[in-house]
Amino acid sequence: MLSRLKSTAKNSFIYGIGNLSTKLIGLILLPLYTHILPVGEFGMLAMLESTSQVLITIFGLSLYNAFLRWYWEKEYEQKRNSMFFTVLVFLTFVSALMVISLTGASKILASSLLESSNYYRLIRLMALTAGFEILGVMPLTLMRVQERPLLFITSNILKFIVNLSLTVFFIVVLKHRIEGIYEAQVIGNIVFFLFLSKYIFKHTEPRFDRKVLREMLSFSMPLVLSSIAGIFLTFTDRFTLKFINGLEQLGNYQYGFKIANAIKVIVLNSVSFALAPVIYKIIDEKGSKRFYTKILTYMGFGVMIIVMVISFFSKEISMILANKKEYWSAFSLIPVLAMGLFFGSLKDIVFTGLNISKKTKVSAAIIVAVSVINIILNVIFIYFFHSMGAAVATSLSQLLYFILVWKYSQRYFFVPYEWKKIIKIFITGSLLTAAAMYSNRFSIIPAVAIKIVLLGLFPLVLYWWNFFEEIELDRLHGLFIKWRNPARWISNIKGKGTPADSEPEHGATP
Repeated sequence: MLSRLKSTAKNSFIYGIGNLSTKLIGLILLPLYTHILPVGEFGMLAMLESTSQVLITIFGLSLYNAFLRWYWEKEYEQKRNSMFFTVLVFLTFVSALMVISLTGASKILASSLLESSNYYRLIRLMALTAGFEILGVMPLTLMRVQERPLLFITSNILKFIVNLSLTVFFIVVLKHRIEGIYEAQVIGNIVFFLFLSKYIFKHTEPRFDRKVLREMLSFSMPLVLSSIAGIFLTFTDRFTLKFINGLEQLGNYQYGFKIANAIKVIVLNSVSFALAPVIYKIIDEKGSKRFYTKILTYMGFGVMIIVMVISFFSKEISMILANKKEYWSAFSLIPVLAMGLFFGSLKDIVFTGLNISKKTKVSAAIIVAVSVINIILNVIFIYFFHSMGAAVATSLSQLLYFILVWKYSQRYFFVPYEWKKIIKIFITGSLLTAAAMYSNRFSIIPAVAIKIVLLGLFPLVLYWWNFFEEIELDRLHGLFIKWRNPARWISNIKGKGTPADSEPEHGATP
């Protein structure tokens, strides 16, 4: 089981680099955006990004999830290429219809979302980018199920380089501002598809299988409904802020959200990409539930470390990434938003039971209920507490979502999760974060020193609380020895390690 966890961690790292290559642009360019754009225009960018994700979620029809599930069905083993072709052609038609419709309604949408019909060109560019992103998910999904991490990372890094360089060129040199961001994304997507064209054609059999499409849609349509509800869960905070408090308040909130969301970009998406195929692949294997159990524990531990790092240094990060003081107040939102992402990471793992048992209708019902509650919480909290109200409402909704998913997932596919350990992680991380935020009252040098000490206390407190198992401590000790001996570590990476370097599944580290 530990060997499978190591393999998953390795794939998470590889997929993470590829996934980061496309997602990190917003973080890397954040100082440029905050330097060039007033907080109100940054709010416009937030509206466009949120709307784009809404379109991708709705018109993507969750077919990539269905493809992941159907790919491993034995009866379709010989039809994988035609199945891929069928989904790709269908999504091309849906995406084209979406782009044409939004182009015609661009002035109306610009007036509503961006407060002026003069920005209609931004709506059109955003719609075209969303169409490309919908299609781009399918070749990436195929690479995941085929376990082609090197191709995955290469294609995404290429897209990243093109997007990054062209965004800087369009914004700095040509002064295109927000338009330049989306022009770069359109070109980056075209280069991405050209690079993968050979791979796509190689795994495509030009035969449209209406039967398998109907079956996959019957699986994915409840997910689409839940995805629509999920849109409200994910973006209600930003849309509500815009319509209650305006674009400037939204811009400030979005700045804090971007920093906190680094947790999802860096960790959650990467692990999800690597885990999803493994979870389905080992359903019937002995020890699979033990694997699911440990994944939740290790995910909680790892994500909490990232939550604490970003939360502890939220003030310093906010000041470094923006030279305009109007952005700095967002630092107080980051710990609250980050904790919501912690609950979201746990929810994604405990969703395993509902996905494996194909209870998509239950999933849909849960997310609809949570989304309704989320809308109510956001309207009330934002009206009274503005940006902080949005952050609190979002985190509470993620906690409720996690609890409901766990409850019903266990009913259909029980997994003995280590809840005592998860609670220990949450309590320890929360108390240390509260202490770190209190240290912001001091000047920067002692505050940073206190935060570093508090961060180091996290594993020590958990050790004192009997969090780690003996085999885990043995592994950590072995890893420490390898790091102290660089020659042995490098040899092990190259595959030339001694037999002692390859430890048995449940053996102790020498």
